Amino acid sequence: MSEKLNSEAQNYQEGGSLDYTPTAARTAGQIVQVGGQAGMCATAIAANVKGSLRVQGIIKGRAAAVTGNDGDLVGWDEDGDPYGDTAGLGALTTELRNADFLVGRLRKVLTATDGVAIVELNAHLKGTIKTAMVKLTAAEIKLLATTQQTLVAAPGADKINQVLGVQMILNYGSEVLAEPTAPDDLEVVYDAAGGTSIADVIGDFVIGSADAIAQPQIKNIAGAAASTMVNKAVVLDNNGTDYTGNATGDTTLTVITTYVINNARLA
Repeated sequence: MSEKLNSEAQNYQEGGSLDYTPTAARTAGQIVQVGGQAGMCATAIAANVKGSLRVQGIIKGRAAAVTGNDGDLVGWDEDGDPYGDTAGLGALTTELRNADFLVGRLRKVLTATDGVAIVELNAHLKGTIKTAMVKLTAAEIKLLATTQQTLVAAPGADKINQVLGVQMILNYGSEVLAEPTAPDDLEVVYDAAGGTSIADVIGDFVIGSADAIAQPQIKNIAGAAASTMVNKAVVLDNNGTDYTGNATGDTTLTVITTYVINNARLA
């Protein structure tokens, strides 16, 4: 039997909180993202007033008609359709191409008719191996040659992001993206355009006319200067010129990066 909640999410098992001052009013139980973490508003919070955001522990939240196993990644879809509730109300989902940001991991098997999901907040950031997700709009995809997108934030002084894997999910829209001067290939690099390369993605993946997934091979980086990698973000670049096309602007690209943070011990 499905369950229906009167808020986006509710506490299920206690955890840690942090201070949170939103620029727009938030409702009790609303799911938000702050500083790369997901959180649930402990109470209603007025605009520009400090409140409390729960960022640890287990919550139960409205879920789309999706399935998942214990431990699966879960994201929040701002305009998702919760099963058995109002369409467009927002929903937790295991179909990450639809998610706006990651929330955590399932802590109970989810069936398509449950209506709620039991999720451990920010479990994807716990432990040694971490996961980050970025969802690019069509406009952001087309501007990658001039405006790169951060996939993983800089880790801090004397630390290195070691990328273990990258998965890209192209959610094809109404028209193809066009490649003005082939090859315009996506590239995962450290820091910025022209930085030490981590993985190449064949450009044809982006200009296809159907949903597609790419899992580029991580490169053997031998002898790169430490200064190009230590305390550097991981970014997505287009090493050609900006794409065009998809006039409707409904194609999206979801990038999921698996990584660990290592101490450089160079300081």
